[in-house]
Amino acid sequence: MPSIKKIAEYLGLKSNNTSTIQSITNQGNDMALRLSWAKDELNLQKINSGAVICSAESFKSIVPFKDVEYLIVDNPRLAFAIVVNEFFSDYIPDYFTNLQSIH
Repeated sequence: MPSIKKIAEYLGLKSNNTSTIQSITNQGNDMALRLSWAKDELNLQKINSGAVICSAESFKSIVPFKDVEYLIVDNPRLAFAIVVNEFFSDYIPDYFTNLQSIH
């Protein structure tokens, strides 16, 4: 699995966070480091750990959590899809599409 730093670099961003992403879903309580995306500030506020791909507009509207790495892009949904395709294409769990309650 890729590190947050590697994902950020792939998106043309900078990060010093070398933590390894373990999942691409917010579901579950196994304490795995997760990657997600948020379409707006309401959804962004619900993410309190891991890494999240979001827009600058949404990011400016929240108080950031210290346990979240925010990857700020122009189109979060597209960036998330590109990252999933590049790094997680063999991983996507069967239940992923219908359990994303924050989207």
